[in-house]
Amino acid sequence: MPKHNDLPIIIEEMGLYYAGESQKNRALKMRELVMRLSNGTVKARRGEKQPPSARFTYLTSSNEPLSALFGEQASQTSLAAGDRLLTILVAARRKYGIFDRLPKDSASSADAILEVTRLIEDHYGGPIRVFLRRLVRERAANEAKLKTRIQADVDRFRDAVGVDRNVGSEASIADVFGLIYAVGRLARRYKALPKQLKCLPAAMKVYRLNRALGVPAPSNVERLRRLAHRKGVIRADATELQEIPDSLLKKAPAILLKHRSGQLELLLTSKALKRAFPRPNLLFRDPDIADILVADGDGRRGTKRTFRSNARQERVYCFLLNLGENDN
Repeated sequence: MPKHNDLPIIIEEMGLYYAGESQKNRALKMRELVMRLSNGTVKARRGEKQPPSARFTYLTSSNEPLSALFGEQASQTSLAAGDRLLTILVAARRKYGIFDRLPKDSASSADAILEVTRLIEDHYGGPIRVFLRRLVRERAANEAKLKTRIQADVDRFRDAVGVDRNVGSEASIADVFGLIYAVGRLARRYKALPKQLKCLPAAMKVYRLNRALGVPAPSNVERLRRLAHRKGVIRADATELQEIPDSLLKKAPAILLKHRSGQLELLLTSKALKRAFPRPNLLFRDPDIADILVADGDGRRGTKRTFRSNARQERVYCFLLNLGENDN
């Protein structure tokens, strides 16, 4: 492994690995392979010194998801292995297979694959050279600044997908896709990728395909619903807004406003929004959020509401929510 860590390892049809063995033995062998790939270590012979680990990229393909190859034994080792070999499920029911949609000049997904293959062959080795030359220069000039930029993009991705940072496994998985997003942003800035490429939606799409196999990350709309149930949220109707004291308004995570019609609005001040969503600009890029965000039509996000008896208005962010009959 240390001799070849400058090249990706591609394993096709991983489902055939120890296919003739029992399910239990096959799962054990599969977990061992995944852990060794992720750690970059080979099995040392008896009496030999353990060779150093090597970091490299590996890609596998299979007709079965990793969970099926591991069997029904949901051990901590299986879960840890699943965090290291991330499955991207391409469901058979998808109309265009691996594609969301077809390019204009392609009549089928097979045509699109041939076109992608042709483009790879035409440009083989070109973009990566552009990327690496610039990366090496930036690292040599200011490595700390480069790391800070990359980490900021990883954090931005975490915020965009709403990962729970208190759950180590979830955060680790999100960071893998966050790093892909960060590298995409660098490649676009280095002109190794076209500026039209939208790195964040692409990385989020693949991340959600992975999480669809387990417990999916909550959507931004779901995060707002959960926020409405948090302790400290002020519940009021339109006539009670002016009675909310400043001290309570500043500390409250949000205000859940119920109108006579039964419509619920979740109101957040600018500070409350930043506490709940550290990068609110990413929140507003979500089309599902755009559908429930109330605005005054003055070209600015949010709306003005009167909170005090002196009729002074404040701009807040207002989201229309549907919490269900039992949650009102």
